[in-house]
Amino acid sequence: MTRSSGTRATIGCLDLAITPRAPVSPERYPVLAYEFGNRCDSPVVVDLAAMPVIGRAADGQSYALAPYDPHGEIREAVLDGRSYGSERIAYPSAVELIDVCVDAAAIARHAPAQWLCVMTDAVR
Repeated sequence: MTRSSGTRATIGCLDLAITPRAPVSPERYPVLAYEFGNRCDSPVVVDLAAMPVIGRAADGQSYALAPYDPHGEIREAVLDGRSYGSERIAYPSAVELIDVCVDAAAIARHAPAQWLCVMTDAVR
């Protein structure tokens, strides 16, 4: 995995970094960049579709977010040992968000939840 400035976590064999990116759509949906690497020799599950994602507005209200996936391409994958990958995913929201939080443990199908939050002007 390349060195990222994002929020980081290690879940089992999976190293994960989440970094907000500038919105690219006219609607200015939050975009998160995921970088992940398998530090072990055996394969691990990476399931970006199954992880809960929550956005929070300035008034403290929380909103469940779903990825923008019009072609159904986001699904569970297996990451080979000592391999790495990355994805960028937009999360449509009807309200302005001040941060976005992801249950990083769910990406690797682990429990309990391990919430990582990113807060920046890039998610507005």
